[in-house]
Parts: sequence; C-alpha cells; structure tokens
Amino acid sequence: MKVKCIKNSFADDREVALYRSDLEARLHITIDKTYVVYGMKHEHRILYYLIQEDTYRPRFYPANLFDVVDTQLPYEEWHLGKYQYSSAIDGTIQTFYVFGSKEMATDHDLLMSIILQDNEGLFHFEEWRKLIDRQYE
Repeated sequence: MKVKCIKNSFADDREVALYRSDLEARLHITIDKTYVVYGMKHEHRILYYLIQEDTYRPRFYPANLFDVVDTQLPYEEWHLGKYQYSSAIDGTIQTFYVFGSKEMATDHDLLMSIILQDNEGLFHFEEWRKLIDRQYE
C-alpha cells in the first residue's frame, strides 16, 4: 500500500493534534511525496499509517495527512493485533488495533520499541521494511 502526502500540518485537525501533539514539532513528511505503508494503527477513532519518514525513521502518522495511491497490501504476512491499556487520565480501558508484521501485532513491547525508536524496534522495522519493499521491485 502506498500513500501520497497531501498536508504536513495539524493546524486544521484539532482532534489529531489533541492525541498526537508530540508530532507537531517532528513532522518529517513532504507534500506530494509517496510513502510505502508498513503498518497501520487505529486508536481514539483515528487511523495512523506507519511510514518511513524523510529522516528514514519509522513513525505513525494520521491517515488524513495522506491520499491512498496504491491500495494493494504487497505481502501476505500482515497480521491484526488488539491491545488494551488503562488510561492515565481517567482509568478507563482503552483499545487500539495494529495491522502489520506478526511481531507488531502480537508483541506490545516490540510495538512500543518501534514507536519509541529504540534499537530493537528500529532493527525489526528495518527487516520488515526490506521485506515489504522487495514486493515493489
């Protein structure tokens, strides 16, 4: 699956900014550039795409920053995972879904390693990225 960046600001997306304000200072995507999607996350009623941003690091970006230009998932080994956690704000149980490699879908610690961009997460993402990218050659 490939997406094309149509905007790189949250200025008019209050809901996304509320949940992902930490991204505001780190939007490393280019308008009109096409990105391969390596995973997806659905949280707080918002869909995110896992892409390799312009700094070559993996990051989840809200889907409304992109248009889908290729709908095909190129590799059959995609998996869906469901995660739950207790909200730090009010203690309610929050649920989010991840679609990507089997490890991302089943290993919360690895998923967090990718999100936090530590060595284990970056290594796994790079292996998954190579596998997906080969499908586009």
